[in-house]
Amino acid sequence: MNSREYKEQLSALVECLPEAEREEAVGFYLEAIADRMDEGATEEEAVALAPTPAEAAKAILSEKISELKAREGEGGSASHAFDEVVFEEVAEAYDGVTNGGGAKHDPRGFFERLKSWRLSPLEWVAVVVSSPIWLSVLVAVAVVALALLIVAFALLLVVWVLVGCVWIVGGAFVLSAPVAIVFAIWGLQIGSGPYSLVNLGHALFLFGGGMWVLRGALALTRALWKWQKENVRVSLHGFGKRRARKEGAGSGVAGRASEGASSATGSSASVSGDPIAAAADDGAQPTAAAGRSGGSLFFRACLVLLLAGLVCVLAGFISSGFDWRVFLTSVYTEGKMYLGGAQVESPERLLFSPYGLFARYF
Repeated sequence: MNSREYKEQLSALVECLPEAEREEAVGFYLEAIADRMDEGATEEEAVALAPTPAEAAKAILSEKISELKAREGEGGSASHAFDEVVFEEVAEAYDGVTNGGGAKHDPRGFFERLKSWRLSPLEWVAVVVSSPIWLSVLVAVAVVALALLIVAFALLLVVWVLVGCVWIVGGAFVLSAPVAIVFAIWGLQIGSGPYSLVNLGHALFLFGGGMWVLRGALALTRALWKWQKENVRVSLHGFGKRRARKEGAGSGVAGRASEGASSATGSSASVSGDPIAAAADDGAQPTAAAGRSGGSLFFRACLVLLLAGLVCVLAGFISSGFDWRVFLTSVYTEGKMYLGGAQVESPERLLFSPYGLFARYF
């Protein structure tokens, strides 16, 4: 118990006194606690050495009762009615403290007393009678909370599915590039340069775009995983363990702040001529610069592949005389193969040709 809780409990037990007298009486015990703290005791030790709130309240109320009896014996007619009312209130409070009936003076809230099973009989009756109402409300709140939790996890799952779709699109682009290269080789074999050029452009565009999409999917996955680790936590532990984790997180923040301060000190030392700190700082900057230059180089390579693919497709389309059939490929149609609108006379001679397999089954 600290001094604030001590003050609250003692003030609640002597609340029948006038405000000025109550503050004076409570202040006397708080001053004694402060004196013990000045002598070197901790706050908890000082409160433990002081009389309990019930003992202090008993002494204060007993002194007030004696004072009122003395004033009544002096025959103060002007204040007799007021003293009688105060005497009854003080006597009732004193009886509650001495006989253990002071539950109504418990400064703790209803829910705190409910946790410790310290309710009065009347409060227990009220809890039992009102149970249909608060149980229904409690069940409704639990159902709503469960529904919100399910919705949150469903949204998180949807986000992960979208990230997975990005991976699938990038992978499909990259895996389609070799197929387009095979078509380009077939175009050379049948002597159709425009068709071969168009499919070479398709291969370059698909590979460059697919690698770009995969790089973006990797960045999205890392960012989402980092966000999930930092913000999404499901804990079934008690409040004490959650509080311990919060304190650990606070100490971690303090540790990072101290590391930042030490790094700042190291930077200032490098300015003053410390070669070790200067070397550490110089070593960190090229690493970050290398990461940025690597990402920029990858982006430029993908962009070059995309542009080269578009140029090849456009060149093939123009060289074909703007014949849209140059974009068409039919591996097996009524027993025949068409590449760029032209029929292949001997499809079985093409490199990696599936014609023989199709002809066997169809």
